[in-house]
Amino acid sequence: GIADILAPFAKDCLSPPETRVLYPIYAIMANLPSLGGEEGEDILLKSGGFEFLIDSLYSKDPGAQYYAVAGVSNMSHNVKAVTMVKDRKAQKQLESLLDSNNRHIINFAIKALENVTEVQGAFD
Repeated sequence: GIADILAPFAKDCLSPPETRVLYPIYAIMANLPSLGGEEGEDILLKSGGFEFLIDSLYSKDPGAQYYAVAGVSNMSHNVKAVTMVKDRKAQKQLESLLDSNNRHIINFAIKALENVTEVQGAFD
């Protein structure tokens, strides 16, 4: 899947400013849930793209973090996605993004944390 192709770029393997070459791919993945509906969500989950977004929450590149947290936020109503966030212990990283200097990252992190907590509570 897409995750296999992009895996070398996740986390610390590709550092800023080189990560900006991936911004178009990040933008597509972050917006698939909004623009593609359930089909877009399924593509993101089945391709491994959502795992890539979760891994990218830890990037040192604020642009990569922005797209990653936007995508996680856009998927945070989806039970499978929330389970992946929980299993990968990404809630702690979402909480750390609340200290970002970028208000958009903060807003997406707030939304993601609220939705993840709500969805988790409904199924725990």
